[in-house]
Amino acid sequence: MTLASLLGVNIALAFLTGGVIILMLSGAVNYRRIYQYIDWSVLVFIASFLSLGYAMSSSGLSTVIASVLPKSLIVLFLITAIIANFVNNVSAATIMTPIALTYPNPPLLAVTVVAMASTTTFLTPFSHPANLLVYNPGNYRPRDYLIMGTILLVLTLVITLLFTTLPRENTPFNGTGTCG
Repeated sequence: MTLASLLGVNIALAFLTGGVIILMLSGAVNYRRIYQYIDWSVLVFIASFLSLGYAMSSSGLSTVIASVLPKSLIVLFLITAIIANFVNNVSAATIMTPIALTYPNPPLLAVTVVAMASTTTFLTPFSHPANLLVYNPGNYRPRDYLIMGTILLVLTLVITLLFTTLPRENTPFNGTGTCG
């Protein structure tokens, strides 16, 4: 056993931290240069939504919100997709996952729907960096994103619903959380 495992630290995190410390002490990596490459505004943005997701889960707010929402995977998908397109996909997943975990068996199915919906950042030019990269060179308008994004969103919704409604006898989604 290592000292890290005795202290309850994740072994992968301990090795990563140790590797970074060795690189910095040996002079192979300049820590000031590392700070220059970190986009602190994005880090603070994501951290704030991670703390919001934790607060929602630990305070019981996610349970209250889930009790108001219909227990429909379609509604869960659409709400997550809307949040993802106007806030951020990571933030949408962080906010909606505690709500998805309150869904009836199997909750892994609802979390999968949240994961799929949070990747549907097609509706606005500012919902994903890739959308912004092609916005000006392609002479696109927000209306173009809305039209084509809606088609892609509906297609993703249909594929996700097909996946989630298929027979699940030999998958982790069979209600027991185990295969078989």
